Amino acid sequence: MGKKLVGLDIGSTAIRAVEVENPGHQRPTILRFGEVPLPDGAVRAGEVIDAATVTAAIRKLWSSSGIKTRDVVLGVGNSKVVARDITVPRLPLNQVRESLPFQVQDLLPVPATEALLDFYPASEAEGETGPMLQGMLVAAIKAPILVNVNAVTAAALRPTNVDLSPFALTRLFSNPESANLTTLLVHIGAATTTLVALDGHVPHFVRFLPNGGADITKGISQRMDISARDAEAIKRSVGVVAARATAEQRPALEVSFELVNETLLAIRATIQYFQNARANRAIDRIVMSGGGSKLLGLTETVAEFTKVPASQPDPFSLVPVARGLKGSGDAQDMSVALGLVTGVSA
Repeated sequence: MGKKLVGLDIGSTAIRAVEVENPGHQRPTILRFGEVPLPDGAVRAGEVIDAATVTAAIRKLWSSSGIKTRDVVLGVGNSKVVARDITVPRLPLNQVRESLPFQVQDLLPVPATEALLDFYPASEAEGETGPMLQGMLVAAIKAPILVNVNAVTAAALRPTNVDLSPFALTRLFSNPESANLTTLLVHIGAATTTLVALDGHVPHFVRFLPNGGADITKGISQRMDISARDAEAIKRSVGVVAARATAEQRPALEVSFELVNETLLAIRATIQYFQNARANRAIDRIVMSGGGSKLLGLTETVAEFTKVPASQPDPFSLVPVARGLKGSGDAQDMSVALGLVTGVSA
């Protein structure tokens, strides 16, 4: 038996976990996966609000899924995380990370002592003072992360690492075939949409949008004065395909179009920003993921709007799975949890 590790994704509507064997190997194996729903308000935009409820849900998830491994990697990704390009003197990575608080304070909304800082190197360049490293600064406010970590440890789990969700998605959806391509990852969760622009396997731009699939459900519920369950059913049935909507369902279609249009405009702006920053290097492909990306007709709409080929791969087709794999939840919803334990050391 190899080493095992669990990716743990604490979302706004559910907690999801994927257990893998040999996570640091080129071909890890998915052993088990599962999810349990969360009541409204327990987690908001990736931040634990009701720690007792979240801890109880994590315990239930381990019990119901059969996951035994206690070592977990916890994902972080919301609008309070800062990710931006910076250039620093070329030093060993451990020294670069030690120097970050002194170099990036002006870029942060809080004192550097109140943030967790990391640096993701992308390329080298010559500067006026010598060799430089170009890469991405990642800064996350400590306080909400510690609340999440405490909720996890209270469930008798051992967080071995806290990782940025966009980097997890980067590892999951990068492959040898994409090494010479530019890619835009579009991950649509319940409350947050994450955009990651990649050159080959290296992320160069990360953007968090404070909206997701649950906002469409809420909008339909309010516009049509129906329950959230009925609104979700109509959303799944109609999506953004006008031909599927009955006269009674037209208000739902209008809500979907309105909110999807916001995401489309953000995607186009991200593509334009990337092209401007990379000497007009075009985006070659768009990869959709997350539960919100399952909206009927959305992938086709993104491709048509951006004029860039878009796809929605099955995350479990990218990593070997154990024979007879069973679990609760949809594979698309497991993208972040799986990516957290793809290509990492146990």
